Amino acid sequence: EWLNNKDIGNGSRERAEKLESALQGCSDEIAKEILKDCDLAAFYDNTEEFRRFAIFRNGEVVRLSQTLPKWIEGKGII
Repeated sequence: EWLNNKDIGNGSRERAEKLESALQGCSDEIAKEILKDCDLAAFYDNTEEFRRFAIFRNGEVVRLSQTLPKWIEGKGII
């Protein structure tokens, strides 16, 4: 999953699910545009353990883990 299924910014769980769905399989440029519409978005990974690795506000990275999951590499989002 690319986005947390909890509320994103002032949206609802339904909005979060729609945004997650839109991000999956879209181009990097479209993903960046979608993130700009999010007041707040958190990216999680569960490859080895469940952890948050990035937080975005209005499309900008505000927190980033030093260790990123391999699946995010080359996506052009971070």
